[in-house]
Amino acid sequence: MTARTGRFPARTLRPDWEAVGSDEETSDDDISPAAAGDIFSALVLDLLFLGKVSAREACLLCYWAHLSGAPDKVGKLGFPPNKASGAYQRHLDCVLQTKMHGEWYTVQVPSHDKHDQSRSLRQTPVLLPYDEVIGEVMTSATFAADLGAKASSGELPDAFYEHPNRLSSGELPDALDVPIGLFVDGVPTVKRDSCIGFFIFNIITQTRFLIAVLRKRCLCHCGCRGWCSYFAIWDYLRWALTAFAEGRYPLRRHDGKEWGPGRDADRAGKQMPCRGLTIQIKADWAEWGSSLGFASHSTKLYPCVCCFASQEDWHHVDDAVYGRLPWCPTCSNDYSAACSLCEIHVTLACRKDHAQVRRHLRFDRRPDGGRGRCLFEPLPRLHLERGDRLEPSGTCPDIGVGFDQLADGPFPVDIGFWRRSKETLVRHRCPMMDIPGCSPSSLMIDTLHCLFLGVVPRFLEAAIWLCIVNNVWQVDATHTATRDQLCIQRCRAELFDWYRRKARTHGARVTELTDLTPGMLGTRGSPFFSPKGAEARWLLPFVNELLAKHRASLPATATAMIECGSTLDRLIVTMYEFPAKPSQEQCKANWEPEGQT
Repeated sequence: MTARTGRFPARTLRPDWEAVGSDEETSDDDISPAAAGDIFSALVLDLLFLGKVSAREACLLCYWAHLSGAPDKVGKLGFPPNKASGAYQRHLDCVLQTKMHGEWYTVQVPSHDKHDQSRSLRQTPVLLPYDEVIGEVMTSATFAADLGAKASSGELPDAFYEHPNRLSSGELPDALDVPIGLFVDGVPTVKRDSCIGFFIFNIITQTRFLIAVLRKRCLCHCGCRGWCSYFAIWDYLRWALTAFAEGRYPLRRHDGKEWGPGRDADRAGKQMPCRGLTIQIKADWAEWGSSLGFASHSTKLYPCVCCFASQEDWHHVDDAVYGRLPWCPTCSNDYSAACSLCEIHVTLACRKDHAQVRRHLRFDRRPDGGRGRCLFEPLPRLHLERGDRLEPSGTCPDIGVGFDQLADGPFPVDIGFWRRSKETLVRHRCPMMDIPGCSPSSLMIDTLHCLFLGVVPRFLEAAIWLCIVNNVWQVDATHTATRDQLCIQRCRAELFDWYRRKARTHGARVTELTDLTPGMLGTRGSPFFSPKGAEARWLLPFVNELLAKHRASLPATATAMIECGSTLDRLIVTMYEFPAKPSQEQCKANWEPEGQT
């Protein structure tokens, strides 16, 4: 999936200085001085973006290189020595144009900054999702044909054909409907920090657009575990994606204010060139709980978003058959019922009601507390109990200063509270579920985290240690630790021989493990193996062959391990080698091994 970052300068996944070719392909004599300067500047910038060199070091390298004869392009990046440390970064920002420029949309996000004494509102720049997708669609000469071919052949998900805006076109019967999705995951940074990125991706082209970024260290610290910050982004995306699904530019901003002079005001209410139908929400399991407001997987009664399994029985898969699980699946009605059970809607009729509620609110930051701004005394007249939490909503997006400013009127005003004692499946109502066509069934299981960073590494760890413990290589050593190390060396030799054979006989592009050492596998008492996702993908067929090759040296209990590996392999075949929507026969054939009913 290609990534685009809107108005930020694009960085190629393969730097220009690596794309020149090997020594056998290109001679240094064939490179012109201008091309060499381009390669040098690309190398310096890549080291800068990877955090290998500082802004000062990058500027000084280019400065001295230019004085020694490098082209002017390198000289533009250079900056003289003996300047203030911040001057070098400002110079690079000016040359590379990494600072914000042009028309940017901003969202007020409740945040916590080290320079602020308390919770504050930060103007966070974001991109408009419909502008990014429309820009790609309109500049592609083949997009309409590709979309039509996939839609007519039935390759797209059922949610696209059953989308409510597609079934009832209304005023836009001939609109071009683009299936899009939302992706939430961590964004890598070069500093000691972590960020959450919100992406919109085009399901047809698999192009990904970075729409918003939140720094984890700056998330709201009022006890809400960051929900106040997440809600601001979700509410903005709900507004933008709802307008995109309807196919008309919004009349007002997401906060209800009028547009300022400019492009957005000029096109307000006009028809978009296409519509974007949000049908998928992709995130790992941790993001489902922290960012999307569902119960965490550590919850005893409701650890799964997709069904009603509990921690006591979600490992019991004996009754699982094709097309039916032993647990009842959840649906949109279950989500709405779980939210409604905890929500208390309150209407503040006058300033006196507001003052009464405000007087009884406090921020509860206890780990087992209310997790936010909660009541410390009941208010029977408003049907509120002690511990009820003030929730951000469309009428009160900020539970801090924003709620306090409601005292200025107008009245009446509606606010919402959340009762934690009645929580089941969810911890907050997510505004994303109000987008046409979006529901909990839109959540997509992230194969990277669930499969290649989850189940597959655990299987590889258990299978490799099964071979080591049973000494399938017949290593002759007295001490157990020595024998284990020698077994790992034999396993490593077989692995890299398998890599070579795979590349030679099949021409397969295999993502190889850089090395296999005892430290990577842990110990007998504490086994641990954590390869990268692509590495685990190709280690799986090797381990399956390893188990089959040494089957005679393994105990009878290894039969289940071998079947587990073949099942994982069949699952991956179904996912990657079958059509986007495999038939029932194809899925069922890969559910059970041949000959087994």
